[in-house]
Amino acid sequence: MIVETAKPDDRQGILAVTAKIDIFSDEEKDTVRELWDDRESGYNFLVAREGGQVVGYSCFGERALTEGTYDLFWLAVAPSARRMGAGVALMRQTESEVRARGGRLIV
Repeated sequence: MIVETAKPDDRQGILAVTAKIDIFSDEEKDTVRELWDDRESGYNFLVAREGGQVVGYSCFGERALTEGTYDLFWLAVAPSARRMGAGVALMRQTESEVRARGGRLIV
């Protein structure tokens, strides 16, 4: 399992994972797409890959009007990749990224 910063061509993989999550409403699925398309506003995506395919992602960003506080907007793993460690790996890498940016709290 590889976790890394999402690349521009990961959009389809992220949206494909999102589409497979049954508990996400259509509005939530649209929001993931909007956050991806608006990454320049401070939304950060990490992806988990297995065999070169995106099997999960996290989305996080700095919380406005705070110092060192970040929001975890999404953590999603495709149903076919669950129980393989992708969620844990994504959370650990998200925490590491936040720490590297001077973050002290993830909400």
